[in-house]
Amino acid sequence: MKYTNIGKFKRLNDFIDYKMNLLTAGERTMFWLYKLMFSERDNVLFEESDGLIIKKTTYGEAYDAAEVRAGGLKRTINAVKQDVPIIPVYTNGEYFHGKKAKVVIGKPIDVKELYDDSKSEKENLA
Repeated sequence: MKYTNIGKFKRLNDFIDYKMNLLTAGERTMFWLYKLMFSERDNVLFEESDGLIIKKTTYGEAYDAAEVRAGGLKRTINAVKQDVPIIPVYTNGEYFHGKKAKVVIGKPIDVKELYDDSKSEKENLA
């Protein structure tokens, strides 16, 4: 197999050595590991079949989708902290796969009313 997306390297082992050096020399944080994991945006992260078609998702596409979801989570957390009402929007998630999403928009809710100070942030968001 010939690799065409391993940066400036001609051999896979050189690429792996480079990444391992970055990992060991970098910060000891999840944020650094997250950045390192998605640094090769063109590499394929996973494949899935859709009938006879194999769809490939790159690290870049997965990163962009994760950032969209993280932005929604951040807005929810900020709404709780700032006591701002939010409007829940539910979808079937199909827009992440290039299809039209079914969307249901609810009534505005005050998230602070649902927030329990005796629980952790993780428990409150679940």
